[in-house]
Amino acid sequence: MTAREGAGTDQGRRVSPAEPTVLLVNPAARRGAADFPALRDLLAGRLNLVGAGVPNTPERLIDSVGDALARGVRRVVVAGGDGTLSCVAGRLQGTGAALGVVPWGSGNTFACGLGLPGRLPDLLDVLAEGRVHAFDVGWVEDAGGAARAFLNTVTLGVSQRLATLLTPSVKRRLGWLAWPLAIRRALRSTRRVTVRLSYADGTVDAFTTRQLIVANGRSLAGPLRATPWASGEDGRLEVFSLGTFGRLAALAVLGRHVHDPESHYRICRSVEVACTPPSSLDVDGDVWGRTPVACRVLPGALDVLAPR
Repeated sequence: MTAREGAGTDQGRRVSPAEPTVLLVNPAARRGAADFPALRDLLAGRLNLVGAGVPNTPERLIDSVGDALARGVRRVVVAGGDGTLSCVAGRLQGTGAALGVVPWGSGNTFACGLGLPGRLPDLLDVLAEGRVHAFDVGWVEDAGGAARAFLNTVTLGVSQRLATLLTPSVKRRLGWLAWPLAIRRALRSTRRVTVRLSYADGTVDAFTTRQLIVANGRSLAGPLRATPWASGEDGRLEVFSLGTFGRLAALAVLGRHVHDPESHYRICRSVEVACTPPSSLDVDGDVWGRTPVACRVLPGALDVLAPR
């Protein structure tokens, strides 16, 4: 799939409540199917809601987005977590239709980066009459040609192991408490890998690590920023390692990892990632694919409703 880079030609326009709108809810989200009727009724009171559904597989979710676009829908409101949102972003990017976000996941990293209001009445104002912003979409493709979008990060190492431990049922039951309970197990069970990064200018960087991060948006996890200047609207990826995990993780919290030689920090538009032994990936909280992979950014490819 190709993207219309810089697709946000209507960036800054204010949407109208009259625009045809579809609501899609991930039933595996923390609030999911149980709260679907109430959310549908709330949106129907503010928007021109022409359809609503609870697709229970990624394939059905993508098909639902495609069906909505074919019917002339210009606003797709999605209730779910980061994996659900990036799945929808892969289909919406380049179309000019606006994505509205209802943060119903356990981490809600993309929603944190958008600065969405926490109160539902304020969030409804953004969905009904908010401004459209053109956000970057990350794109990752494996050696077999399988590809998907990412809005936040592609990672390997500790976070991938953590994603394996944090099953939908665990996250739905425990919410944020699931993370500290699982991270110790993830740290103990993650071995170091040798990573090889190849950049478009011919630079190759090789090192050993327990955590590699390719960041597209503003946030890494919840409110934790990738860097003080990270943005989902700058047309760049940020690539870095947390080799000595505890120390560099602490530096990342402080925003100082970009100056540490062990972090191998770099800003780029694309990067090829290989490692020994080959590793599965965590893509916006979902375990996906296997190295080697190629990552790139599609600047301004996704129209998103967000506060000023």
